[in-house]
Amino acid sequence: MCRDIVAADQSIATRLGVDLSSLHFDDPYETANGAGHGARYSASSLAVGPIRFSDVAMSINQQPMHTSLLGMAFFKRLQSYSFEDRRLRLKWR
Repeated sequence: MCRDIVAADQSIATRLGVDLSSLHFDDPYETANGAGHGARYSASSLAVGPIRFSDVAMSINQQPMHTSLLGMAFFKRLQSYSFEDRRLRLKWR
């Protein structure tokens, strides 16, 4: 079961100021693109519009990604979410 709220790659982690040399890429995962490894990390905060979380669990992926991903752990904290007119609508509690 994934506990991470965000999956990001090393380039995003570097922009966030993460010391990559302190990470251990020993957390295996499976995706539609195949198997990979990530490193657990805890960010001090995450903001998506007006929605803010602190102590955010992240997986820093060893392989490059085209974009960061919000995990189901993020969506489960919301009251609801929907897709309307090609837009993701988030409703905070």
